[in-house]
Amino acid sequence: MTSDRIKLLYGYSVCLITLIVALFSARSTLQAALDLVTPSNQFGSPVSTSFEAYLAEHPTTLVPRSGDTAQDTASVETLRRRWTALREDQMTVSRARAIRELATSALLLLLAVAAFIFHWRWMRSDAGHAAGEPRLTGGGTSKSLD
Repeated sequence: MTSDRIKLLYGYSVCLITLIVALFSARSTLQAALDLVTPSNQFGSPVSTSFEAYLAEHPTTLVPRSGDTAQDTASVETLRRRWTALREDQMTVSRARAIRELATSALLLLLAVAAFIFHWRWMRSDAGHAAGEPRLTGGGTSKSLD
């Protein structure tokens, strides 16, 4: 009888853990899918969301201070090209991270669901067998008592 209790404790524990893992993986999968569809300024990236914000964050690039010889006096067109290149680079990195997170989260979700289903069925069949219920074999057409 103690062996049966240990099996049930093991089975329910695995099912609980896989259920928790599946919930967190589902959340991560959804978040990665949303990040893939709408990439944003993530991970502390220094790239501004708009060119106007970029200009506001870099005011010294247009108006050099007196006495500074190493000032960047680039034109607005050059600054816009720099911002566009930085923004495209950030979007590429964000997209790659989202794809990697989506793949790993989805795989973990599938593994957790498979482990849950396997252990749940194993416990149900083992519990029914331990209670003396007939076990169906051969496609459900014949009953046998093991």
